[in-house]
Amino acid sequence: MSRPFPALVLLTLLGLPGCAPPGPREYTSAEGGYLVLMPGAPAERTEQSIAGPMRTATVTRWGAAYQVSHLDLPLPPDTSPEALEERLEGIQNGAVHNIDATLLRGKKITLGGKHPGRDVLAELPQGTGLIRLRLYLAGGRLYQVSVRGKRDLVEGPEAERFLDSFTLLR
Repeated sequence: MSRPFPALVLLTLLGLPGCAPPGPREYTSAEGGYLVLMPGAPAERTEQSIAGPMRTATVTRWGAAYQVSHLDLPLPPDTSPEALEERLEGIQNGAVHNIDATLLRGKKITLGGKHPGRDVLAELPQGTGLIRLRLYLAGGRLYQVSVRGKRDLVEGPEAERFLDSFTLLR
């Protein structure tokens, strides 16, 4: 008489091949000039915004949306650091307002030690989840790196790894 139970236990302990979620993979946007670790192959699209075309790369996985977008802004190269900070403040407030979210936290950050940014956490309408958003201004371009979903995903290690992995190529 065969004993399938020990074999089943062994397979469970070792994990079934192909059943684990794929690890993050590098996504490079030559046009956007950035690299980021995405939890899958992103869908790319271009949307028309009030300031011009905005290009996005989005992966929806594990109940969360991981997105990077970039948009060229009409900022003169000699824009003062104070004016950049004012612009970021306005972008942060506009982004939260546009999705009817409630700002929980907005903190000044930098990318690569030189590009000003914001780390934003907001609650989505009707308590449907959170959005964590990092905004950066670099060379007249706005970059938005975001994770949207349930609290445990947005504040979890996968989201943190994604947000931290964003790097400019130039």
